[in-house]
Amino acid sequence: YCSYWQPVGMIFIRASQLVTMPFIMLELACSLGELSSVSLRTLIRTGGLVFLFTVIVASVAVLFVPTWLPPLTSSMFFNPAMLDSPPPVNLLEKFIPYNIFGAMSDDNFPAVMIFSAFAGLVLQGMGNNQVLLVPMNSARDLFRKLNKIVLKLTPYAVFVLVSETVSTTDTVEL
Repeated sequence: YCSYWQPVGMIFIRASQLVTMPFIMLELACSLGELSSVSLRTLIRTGGLVFLFTVIVASVAVLFVPTWLPPLTSSMFFNPAMLDSPPPVNLLEKFIPYNIFGAMSDDNFPAVMIFSAFAGLVLQGMGNNQVLLVPMNSARDLFRKLNKIVLKLTPYAVFVLVSETVSTTDTVEL
């Protein structure tokens, strides 16, 4: 009977993806566009230090955490595809897309965030940025309200998705 709920779960997932990315884009661009020059310099200086610290900690974790883990001797969930080498990632295409709308539809979060931050920085430097900020803030408020609607549906959607997953899971696996 739970299979009838699958469309409800898919609607929730798609609705959350549909409203979240534009909201984050507008939030980032508007927030950076509204900053004063002094605040922007402070943000860049502080954010740069936090970013540098995060990169150092992540690098140390990538280098040393594998040495602390016990060796993997066997696995019941072995899949031969695990041994295949992953396709190479082109970082330029990952971070700088040809089309921002394609990046949004592909959920290319890094590219969308870099574009939004760059747009916000350019907007901040414009002399009469209020001409663009007023409609962008209206759109940001619209997506904020849409996100709140989706957020209110979250408990029901989680129940539907978990019910559907549990109902289709084999009892031995469960």
